[in-house]
Amino acid sequence: MIFVVRFGVLAAVVFASSPAHAGWLETSGFVGVDSLPGDVKLGDNTTDPEQRPQTGPEFGARLGWIAVPMGHVELGVEAELGITTSWTGYGFEAMRQSDFAPVISYRGSLLLRFADLAQIKPHVLVGAGGASVISSSPYLADTSDPQLFYGVGATIELGHDLQLRVDARQGWIPTESGEGPTFELLLGIGTTYGRAATHVAPIEERQPVVAATVPTPPPPQATPPQPIEDPPPPTPMPTPDPNEDTDKDGLPDAQDGCPHDAETVNGFEDADGCPDTIPADIASGLAAAKAARFEPHRVRITEAAASAFTPALDMMHTHPRLKIDIVSHAAPDDPKGELAKKRADAVRWHFIEQGVPEDRLAIVVGDKLADPSGAPIELRLHSTPNQ
Repeated sequence: MIFVVRFGVLAAVVFASSPAHAGWLETSGFVGVDSLPGDVKLGDNTTDPEQRPQTGPEFGARLGWIAVPMGHVELGVEAELGITTSWTGYGFEAMRQSDFAPVISYRGSLLLRFADLAQIKPHVLVGAGGASVISSSPYLADTSDPQLFYGVGATIELGHDLQLRVDARQGWIPTESGEGPTFELLLGIGTTYGRAATHVAPIEERQPVVAATVPTPPPPQATPPQPIEDPPPPTPMPTPDPNEDTDKDGLPDAQDGCPHDAETVNGFEDADGCPDTIPADIASGLAAAKAARFEPHRVRITEAAASAFTPALDMMHTHPRLKIDIVSHAAPDDPKGELAKKRADAVRWHFIEQGVPEDRLAIVVGDKLADPSGAPIELRLHSTPNQ
């Protein structure tokens, strides 16, 4: 932060002491990513840590005035307006949903650009401004906080009036513990107005070097080509039927690992076309999950329930292509099955948090429980019969 203040003072001195020059305008649009600290104070939420604006993509526009072009150095001022399309975090334990919480940033900066290179011009900048959050979340207030920042980047000249620009920045914004860092990576494209054409010195003309002439011998007399008879056409081979399915298991013979033996559709390697049985570790993992129970009228995964799901998690990591259905069974006191669906979704998130990809898990509504003490959750192998 001390660096930001020192740079601003130095830039102000250069502005005041430099002779008048004809400057120019620069405008651009930019996209990038804006990383916010986890305990950012925006929104004044002190009770629900996950209900804060999160890191997200950023879009915006920039207007700059290069007021002091001094040969190898260009000094100017800029104003930016951006919006970060942020969302709040999902409260798994409290079952709170994620809400749209855009962060609008507005700031000004001093720019020092080094123009020694013809096409690539590096720069440094410092600035200050503010950020405001606007959200429909009931856990956030619409608040604003100040922000300081500094950064480095480069402007790439694509033509006289067209520019490509990249920026990397670090800033500071109020957090629950004081101040926290923000990080931005931006890519923009823009144009200039009123800038004089850059003079490029011509390349000195050089006299071409003439090689000594060496007499070339006459080419040898070519022998007239002899006619070549065309070979007889090959005998056409019979084309096999690409859709032939000898064992009638829905897989064409060209894709069937066992074209003469039908696939056993049981959720285990159904796409290889070969008969098989479910391995013992998979069967025991599915059976162990039936011991999982929930607290009355709650969806939380208890330690006992997590232990019941451990063999199934080991099974999913051992067989990375395996997919399962999480079957929910509603109790008699849950006539619409709402609680059963939430419990199945809680089990699904438990597996995702333990490293199982989301596309390997599906939720299926099962039959209602006749006995309230029965298993509310059942795991089955996901099988898709070959069409």
